[in-house]
Amino acid sequence: MQNKKISLKGDNPSGTCGNNVNWVLDLNTKTLTISGSGKMDNWYSGNTPWYSNKNNIMTVVIEDGVTSIGDYAFYDCSELTTITIPNSVTLIGEYAFGNCLVLTTITIPNLVTSIGNRVFENCLKLTTITIPYTVTSIGGYAFDGCTALKSVEYRGLSDPGASSKNVFGSCGFSCVVVTEDYQSNSFCGKNLCTTKCTSETFWNPKENDCKSCSSVGCGSCLFDTDGNENCYECKREYTGDGCSSCKEGYLIAVNKTCVDSCSGIQTNGETGKCKCADGYYENSNDCKQCMTGCATCSDGTKCTTCKEGNKMSLEGKCSQTCPDGQIDSDNDGKCEACIDNCNKCSAKETCDTCK
Repeated sequence: MQNKKISLKGDNPSGTCGNNVNWVLDLNTKTLTISGSGKMDNWYSGNTPWYSNKNNIMTVVIEDGVTSIGDYAFYDCSELTTITIPNSVTLIGEYAFGNCLVLTTITIPNLVTSIGNRVFENCLKLTTITIPYTVTSIGGYAFDGCTALKSVEYRGLSDPGASSKNVFGSCGFSCVVVTEDYQSNSFCGKNLCTTKCTSETFWNPKENDCKSCSSVGCGSCLFDTDGNENCYECKREYTGDGCSSCKEGYLIAVNKTCVDSCSGIQTNGETGKCKCADGYYENSNDCKQCMTGCATCSDGTKCTTCKEGNKMSLEGKCSQTCPDGQIDSDNDGKCEACIDNCNKCSAKETCDTCK
């Protein structure tokens, strides 16, 4: 990939780094911001558009909408200490963080599926890493040279790096923490930690022990990088908006939490789940009220059935009378269109006033 033209925003260098992706480096705060939509370009060593300023980059902020981190994107950024990666990123290219010598921690978003070859090679101060269940591929030597790496946790069910060579290379840590129902005997060539937390407990690496879950309806849970307890069944099957399963005796509410019963504006739906009660519809994990006159509705703009005494218009709205140009000729609560160019009709084929 050839370097693209670099311009200045004030005194700050900027440019493009993908078809719809831009970058700007604030030299005062030493913050590189990547914004836009779609994939970043891929590069070779020393060929990124900000490479000449690599020692002026301490923070990288990738904004939501960017879907990949390109090959060699931040290679040799030896002063980089902090990076923010949005959930829109699904792929991290090879050597992307190679030789980021002072990077201590990084959060891999829950939608990343692939980590390329040598991505974190020689990140000498990287101490902890949590790999989400969505990662299904890890390239060779991905963490080679991460000599300070002490804690690795994986939240998936099978080995994503089984076919790759030396994923952890010369890392000195002894084992990987996995979930209770992990299905392989090792992880990327590393042994599994002997402690697999049982149901309703989670692994707390700070205390080096399994701790009891406190979350209502949590079948099993994990400790995250912020020190918070998280339901494992939510994390393993996480879809971006909440739980997809609960322990026995609990139901999944519309807001994707675990509850002991469906109540209020929710009622029992399919097995193990709540649904919005009649007169409400589901929107963004919440129950919203249907339009006036609706008995049931599919969304906020259209009724599927009307309350007693109301008629359903062709547009899916309910009212006591049909709107102009429509008539309930069969007296079944369903409006039909009058003949063409008719404003009001007393029968389907009888026009009283024209448009």
